[in-house]
Amino acid sequence: MLLLAFVAAVAGLLAATGLAGATALILPMARYSNVTQATISSTICKTGWTATIRPPASYTNALKRAQLAE
Repeated sequence: MLLLAFVAAVAGLLAATGLAGATALILPMARYSNVTQATISSTICKTGWTATIRPPASYTNALKRAQLAE
């Protein structure tokens, strides 16, 4: 039940920040399917890779504010 509420809250934040059309939402502890043993050297082991997948600050700041309010 709590997970469903979290997903609904995130969906609302995506819509509010203009990211409703985002193709993927990566949740903490979720497996990112583009990272495999075969691609690890060109993904997570490459300098600067994290910046290519990190959500914008406008999204993460809104999420932080919503979570702190709860």
